[in-house]
Amino acid sequence: MVGMGPPTVPLDLARCFMMQSGNGHGQDRLRAALNRRGWNEIPGCADLQNLRNCLSNGLGFVWLRGDHNCKVLCDLPAGTSAVINRWPPKPSGSGADLRVLWHKAELVSTLVQYYEAQGLDPWRHHPLTLVLPQGAGASSAAWGEFRTLFEAVADGTDARVPLVQRTRNLWLLKPTGGCSGRGIGLGDSLEELQSHYDSCRAMEGLQAASASQAWIAQKYLEAPLLFQGRKFDVRIFALLESSPQTELGFALLAYREGYGRTSSEIFTLDELHPTMHLTNFAVQKSAEATFGLHEAGNSISFPDIERALGSSVGFLARIVPAMHGLMADAVLAARAQLMDTLAAAGAPKAIFRTLLAFDLIVEANGSPLLMEINPFPGQTPQNDWHGHYLRRLLDDYVNSMQT
Repeated sequence: MVGMGPPTVPLDLARCFMMQSGNGHGQDRLRAALNRRGWNEIPGCADLQNLRNCLSNGLGFVWLRGDHNCKVLCDLPAGTSAVINRWPPKPSGSGADLRVLWHKAELVSTLVQYYEAQGLDPWRHHPLTLVLPQGAGASSAAWGEFRTLFEAVADGTDARVPLVQRTRNLWLLKPTGGCSGRGIGLGDSLEELQSHYDSCRAMEGLQAASASQAWIAQKYLEAPLLFQGRKFDVRIFALLESSPQTELGFALLAYREGYGRTSSEIFTLDELHPTMHLTNFAVQKSAEATFGLHEAGNSISFPDIERALGSSVGFLARIVPAMHGLMADAVLAARAQLMDTLAAAGAPKAIFRTLLAFDLIVEANGSPLLMEINPFPGQTPQNDWHGHYLRRLLDDYVNSMQT
């Protein structure tokens, strides 16, 4: 017949994905990885009814962002068998997914309960931390407790902080929901820390966030393991995935590679530049004169770290496996909450998974500490090696859905 084209071949929905529009969190790179592996994208993810229809008919994978999360995950069609890139929200439907892991105050609370239940000292696994509740001021009971703790660490009566880590008694103040280094203060006097806290709460752009969240006071690591004389921390990605057929109910798979984030300045306690002491990429990038001075993008591979430290330190053989243990501890500490949200989702055939970024630091004696967990880590390549690393990471993420 004239005008008739080739017959339409029905798509195998199990090899199709839907992706909510928007930028950030590696969305474009994940789409490219899916396309490289032969997945087909179906448009219209923003249309909830269209998305529900596709889920009902066997859609293979869906990528969601932000508020779309609660709207969809709180009302999944019966029989949904898709892989979904989000953990379900709280049963009420009003909470952010994985808050128990990424919210600094909640992470501290679950870790303390977990380690103390086993007769272990939480502060050998995470820096000594005190939560300052929402709205706490200089005259509040919380600041009084912090003042007592600050003075006890300073005079050595609190043995939880060894002498090598309290030569200046430096403390960090952090907003519990902050990211990219925003709002962090560093100081060795209560007056200085209180001033930073008060000024941050009044600053335009931080005021709304500060009014609705707690802060944490955290002992700064004054004797870290150094990379060529400079401070560094470590980021390791891990895949958290529901696994209903197992006794635990989920799996945590640490990625085989990680990377270090370096400061551009030689480490000293005599100066307190944020770019010397905070190795977050956003903070380092803000110092145009020094950013990339030693390493492109201030990012280094695990082999780079191993070569610089030497085999006697045992970074790959001893420290990285210990980091994996800390990552597992953090998720096990939150198991009850994670399982509650899975049960509330009411979708036993669906697989919920998310990429988490665990940020860790190492003491001078080689003992790692978990700093925080990021559920929406940035995936902007910081140098050529890092770009290839991110591509491998997402290719392996997609491949893992086919095994």
